[in-house]
Amino acid sequence: MLQRHTMLSLTKLLTLGLVPSVLAVGCGKDDPSDPGVSCACDCTAQDPVAHCVRTQDCSTTADCPAGTVCADLPARLAGQAFPDAVGSDPLASCGAQTPARRCQLPDGPSGRQALITGFEVPMFRLLRATSSGPVAFTWTAPEETHIVHCALFACPPVVVESVHDGRTVYQIANYEPCVMASNLFEPGEGVFDLGDGSIVFSPASGATCGGASARVVRELLAGCWAYDKSKVIAATPLEPVTPKEIFGYHDQFDLGCASGIDGRTCELPDESLGVCWEGVCRAPCVTGQDCLAYEEAEEPDGGADAGGEAGVVPLACVKTGAYVGVCLPPSAVRGEVLR
Repeated sequence: MLQRHTMLSLTKLLTLGLVPSVLAVGCGKDDPSDPGVSCACDCTAQDPVAHCVRTQDCSTTADCPAGTVCADLPARLAGQAFPDAVGSDPLASCGAQTPARRCQLPDGPSGRQALITGFEVPMFRLLRATSSGPVAFTWTAPEETHIVHCALFACPPVVVESVHDGRTVYQIANYEPCVMASNLFEPGEGVFDLGDGSIVFSPASGATCGGASARVVRELLAGCWAYDKSKVIAATPLEPVTPKEIFGYHDQFDLGCASGIDGRTCELPDESLGVCWEGVCRAPCVTGQDCLAYEEAEEPDGGADAGGEAGVVPLACVKTGAYVGVCLPPSAVRGEVLR
């Protein structure tokens, strides 16, 4: 009988190029002889890596576009049709129309134990190194550690089991879509420095499935896991970090939207992460429900010169060809801001 934590040797994994993602390939394929991403899925997001999605009946967050997580629907929405949003959303109907779970914006911080519970291993801790610059982490690796692998995730990692060559292996199913930076430490000690631009992670998958959409980042999480000579033996809790604490990997971050480039990650007044749109940091949304907490002062039709009074209006969820949109005032929608 196979041992539950049995894995391929690290040497073979390195030869196959699989250690960083442990068989992380797109669209649910687990064939290392064909590492490319299949474009045969019914629904594919490319944000930035092409991967299959099921936005309307997801099983895990690995089924979701960037910036969203798979979660139970709020009671008020259970069994209802997908709430309306303005604009083009090619992924709005991927899956069942009255599901119990959908890809939604995260409601608060993600669980910090994803690597520990996913790999089913004991915990070791990350320690923030004292520094006035970008954040860096150190650790004390467990005994028998040969390699420690660390990564900066832009979405919660999903660890699943699979079988390769008759052996049980673990994979971080959404490694390529989620990881922004990574580093291997052999032997298993060192400093995971998130101010180091050289550790940027460049996905191996080169397939394209339709037009790429902006990568939406709602949280940043740092985590590490340790290998002995053949398997994962321990993992750390995920540590939240902010864009101000890291190198600007992949030109993803523009906290004040000064560049004028749409789709970059910015910081909202409440210090949560938003999306740059037309030079303004906007709240992200999947449905109109996500914009109910936001409102904006706006002049009535015809402007103040027409004798009307300025008022406060709720924002609408506007999709621009991607699953995650931005909350905009009705005047922007009427002004055909979509493109």
